Amino acid sequence: MDRLDSCELDTSLFLSLSGRRQPEDYSVISAEASVLWASTLVSNHGFQRHELLHIARGFARSEFSGFAVQVIITSPFSLCRIYSNGRLFIMGNLTESQARKQLKRVVHKLRYRTRWKVLTQPSQVPHGNGLRWCYIIDRNIVPVKTALHNFKVDQMCYKVVFDRPFDLQSLLKKGRQANYNITMISNTCLRLHVDLPQPLGDTEPRHELVTTTPVWDAGLELERELEAELSQIDSSPARFATCIIYNSGKVAILGCCNSIQARSTYDVLVTML
Repeated sequence: MDRLDSCELDTSLFLSLSGRRQPEDYSVISAEASVLWASTLVSNHGFQRHELLHIARGFARSEFSGFAVQVIITSPFSLCRIYSNGRLFIMGNLTESQARKQLKRVVHKLRYRTRWKVLTQPSQVPHGNGLRWCYIIDRNIVPVKTALHNFKVDQMCYKVVFDRPFDLQSLLKKGRQANYNITMISNTCLRLHVDLPQPLGDTEPRHELVTTTPVWDAGLELERELEAELSQIDSSPARFATCIIYNSGKVAILGCCNSIQARSTYDVLVTML
């Protein structure tokens, strides 16, 4: 059975808050996941520049930047980036189940390809052109089951919308009285850090990033910085979620890996409302 990072696979973007503590003066209009960021290792040896170029040519709606390949996946829409260090990232408005299915499709296409093979024996050339359509297996790409086993949700972003605006000064005062790690970012939003419960039994090491090659693409540089931050978060003894509380009545919950952590963060937020 494939390893999962949560107790159950998230198959819906809707964040169920039934049975949770509800605020007295506010009502939740909607609560759902907005962005999922997941990754896995597809090659233990990484990719050379010409290999990435070959990968880009094999996908429709792809873009090659020199050190990574970006593929646009439709139905549902998401972005897939394959890096020279062998890691694959998927980001989009996806459920965990949808991300795993898209990952399976991408890895299968990377590992199993077709091409024309030149035949040297005349007896094997029935049509006279000396070519035969055949399948090849790229041994540099890990098997699909292995990629799914190493699949990891690095971060999910949730959006909770309440029925009316917040009084930020009142929330800030309540948060400080409760000794929460809360700060005022601007006149329009607060930032609340919430410690997350630590998962049990997840001791698998993270693969080190390859940073010897200079990166000149600004977007790629930012994504690699985020990848480095995610690896540091996974190796740290404690992990926390961040709530961005807007005065309009909207809340963004960042840093969670599944709906269980998001609901735990929501419970802390409700104590201030």
